[in-house]
Amino acid sequence: MTTGAESGDYWTNLPGETAKGEGAEAESAITVETIEGVEPLDDQLGVAEPLSVPTALRDPLFGQPDIIAGRSVLPLHTYAVLDAARVPGLPEMLDGSGLDHACLFQGQAASELRDVAPWLVRLEESHGLTRALFTRGDGPNHLWDKEPGIFLRSQEALDAVRKHLRKFTKVRDEDGRWYYARFWEPRWCAWSIQTLDGTQDGTRFLKPVARVVALDPRLSQATVINPARQVEVAE
Repeated sequence: MTTGAESGDYWTNLPGETAKGEGAEAESAITVETIEGVEPLDDQLGVAEPLSVPTALRDPLFGQPDIIAGRSVLPLHTYAVLDAARVPGLPEMLDGSGLDHACLFQGQAASELRDVAPWLVRLEESHGLTRALFTRGDGPNHLWDKEPGIFLRSQEALDAVRKHLRKFTKVRDEDGRWYYARFWEPRWCAWSIQTLDGTQDGTRFLKPVARVVALDPRLSQATVINPARQVEVAE
């Protein structure tokens, strides 16, 4: 595959010595926080008010901006990009959920690859699907260990977020052939964004994305990536 500026493709533009301006250290475009000790939910049988997300992830995923300098701030929506290849029956699950959702592929690819495609869904905190994503167990709706995808915060509507994310679903090799880039894999996404930090391409994925949350169940931790300049989420 091509690298650097040769391809013009986001995921292949990994920075070399000159990517940040002739070797000069560029200002960081992102802030990165690692949340340790993130444990999945269990069945919560008999719990009067079951949690929908682990406590450590509630504010990163569903906290809302406060009023800043007397100015109200548009609410942040919570989205997940989920991998149908990791979640059997995901398209049908989303169709029956009542949540806004759309496949990131379109046309013939969406029709033929729907059962292995990435799907964007706007989550609601108290919804059963949200709880399923963070629950460990043996049932078909216990999705924690499947590492189903990544989570995003954005002020934009689903259609705008989908249009933006579609720009990053493919990369091109040196022969001009296109390949799918699985940015919705949590560890790969977190690594790629941090690798591109400080470059022009390093800021592209975070527009209009206000936050990326990538879980690593094997390490019981979450990587939270924010643009360096943005409204803080209220506690």
